Amino acid sequence: MAVNDLTAVGVMKGLVSAGLRIPQDISVTGFDKTRLAEYSNPSITTVDIHRDLLGQMAADALHALCSSPNPQGREYEVSRNWLWEILRDPGTPSRTSLSVH
Repeated sequence: MAVNDLTAVGVMKGLVSAGLRIPQDISVTGFDKTRLAEYSNPSITTVDIHRDLLGQMAADALHALCSSPNPQGREYEVSRNWLWEILRDPGTPSRTSLSVH
């Protein structure tokens, strides 16, 4: 898993240069669901982090901290239902898919 889709494309280029076939020999996953993931060949499996929802959650947390006379840190649970969205080229073997339960 690469830190982002751009890095995943670079990793793919290096793997192909080394003689590996993607996804037949090895899978590559990006992390940020950019258009690059859709347009690379083969397309990259990627994780959609839903920046808008995470940004809203962060803004709400900051507002709660600033509004409290005695601010305390807290944990926020992120639902897997909206955090993980997978892009997969329909022509690739199922081993390239990512399943989160």
